[in-house]
Amino acid sequence: MKVIKRDGSKEEFNLVKIENAMLKAFNACQYHLTKQDKLAVSDFLRKLEEVQEGDTTVESIQDQVEKFLTKRWFRVGKAYMLYREQHKKVRMISEKLKYIHNYAGSSESATNL
Repeated sequence: MKVIKRDGSKEEFNLVKIENAMLKAFNACQYHLTKQDKLAVSDFLRKLEEVQEGDTTVESIQDQVEKFLTKRWFRVGKAYMLYREQHKKVRMISEKLKYIHNYAGSSESATNL
């Protein structure tokens, strides 16, 4: 199965990346996983991999992770949600800066008339 990234490129589905992102959310909340918690996470990841048919988007996977975390560990799910939102803002700012940089360097920009 392939994951469609935000830039449209595709890469092989990587369960380790998803697991690492989830563990970062737990660590950010200083939440120590119990054996039962680890089993629940493993079960979710196994089901996530089984359910995906064909290509899927990174957003779709993140939405499923967010829903799972929020339902079971609200504080951790909220941290994951806020992390996603912060990175969305960073991507938007980065895109705007790139646009401005390209515009300012263009021979057709208003500053070169």
